[in-house]
Amino acid sequence: MIRPRFVLITLLLILACNASRREISDDLSTPEASVRSYWGFLVSRDVGIAIENDDLRYITDASAQGLKQVRVEALERLKAHHYMLDNRIVSAELNTNVSATVLAVELRYRGETKPDTYKYYLTKNDGKWLIDDRLYPCPLCDGKGQVRDFSSYRTGSELTTKECEHCKGTGWRSYIHAGKS
Repeated sequence: MIRPRFVLITLLLILACNASRREISDDLSTPEASVRSYWGFLVSRDVGIAIENDDLRYITDASAQGLKQVRVEALERLKAHHYMLDNRIVSAELNTNVSATVLAVELRYRGETKPDTYKYYLTKNDGKWLIDDRLYPCPLCDGKGQVRDFSSYRTGSELTTKECEHCKGTGWRSYIHAGKS
């Protein structure tokens, strides 16, 4: 015999797993707006706004209304406290009519207290500014492009620096184009 409690828990798990992504309102009209839209998408994805309520056709109207309200309240709580809401754009610069660079200060993950600076390269395509690359500070040289050269220390001379091999002296690494600086 199947227990009603088991059926309810199973149904709720199925509903949660079958959720699909909601349409995000994108503003790709400027480089800054494109980066903010990207952040908005990440927040929406992270908090599970992926509920279209298609599954409610299997539930009575009274229960469906209650479930919709519970979902809306839970999602609003999650969105209100998302770590990416503290991200901010430091500067935006048009390189040409079709390319731009945006510097932003972002938290990388929940619980992080010290934000990092990220660099976005955007390209204008059919009137929309799209992210071409997202760079983060090189973890080996801390974004300086130079590392200590310990080979000079072995010879007894003063400690010098050399170009960071990880970022090739740029101080940045690419998220999108792995292996490139």
